[in-house]
Amino acid sequence: MRGLLIIILLLGSSPFAWVLAECAPASDNASSAEVLPAEDLAALMRELEALAAQGDIDAQYEIGWLYFEGRHLARDYATAHQWFLLAAEQGDVFAQELLGDMYRDGLGVDRSVERAREWYRRAADQWLATAQYKLGMIYSLGDGVERDYGEAFRYLKFAAAQGYDDAQVRLGDMYAQGIGVEVDDELAYMWFYIPALGGCEEAIEKRDRVRPRLNLLQAWAMRYTASDCIENQFRGC
Repeated sequence: MRGLLIIILLLGSSPFAWVLAECAPASDNASSAEVLPAEDLAALMRELEALAAQGDIDAQYEIGWLYFEGRHLARDYATAHQWFLLAAEQGDVFAQELLGDMYRDGLGVDRSVERAREWYRRAADQWLATAQYKLGMIYSLGDGVERDYGEAFRYLKFAAAQGYDDAQVRLGDMYAQGIGVEVDDELAYMWFYIPALGGCEEAIEKRDRVRPRLNLLQAWAMRYTASDCIENQFRGC
C-alpha cells in the first residue's frame, strides 16, 4: 500500500531543518509532483478511507501524510495527527517519527519535547535511523530535556552505523571535541572521512581540519578502517 502513493513518501520543504540530514542530496521529487485531479483524489481517498477503517496502517499513514503535506488536500495538522496516531499505535515507524516531529515543533498539538522524545524512542527502537538521529540530537542539545551526552552518543552511533551521514558527522564532532567521550582525533577523522566520501561538504571541511593532527600513518590507517567499516556495514565500528 505504501508504494501506492510515491508522491507522498518524500518530504518537500520541511520545518524540521535542524535535524534533517544536511549531507543527504536534495530531492526535488516532492516539489515537482503534480497535484492530483479532483476526481482521482476523491477516488483515492475513498479507497484509503475504506482500508483505514479496517485498520490498515499504511492507509492510515498515507491519509495522515496527505493532510500533513498539504499538497493534494488543505494542510490540516490536527487531522494528520489523528491518522498518524492510529498508525503509530499499531507500530508504524514512520508515523511514530512524524508524531515526534509534530510534538517537538507544536504542529497541530501543544509542543512537548517529552512526548516527542517518547515517539522518537519508539521509532528508534525499531531501528529507524532518522529517529535515532533526532533522539540523539535532543539529548545532545538538551532541548526540553536534561542534556545527556552519553545517550546522545549512543543514539547517534546507532544511526551512524546505518550509514546516516549527519549522525556520522555529529559523531566526528563528539570525538574531535571530547563531548561525551575522550578526545580521539583518529576516530574523529574516520567518522568525518566516511560521509566526505559521499560529497558531504561539512564532513569534507571537518575532515580536512582534523587531518593536520594526525601523522601520515594514522591518517592512512583510519582511511583503511573507514573503508573496512563501510564494507562490513559498520559491524564493530
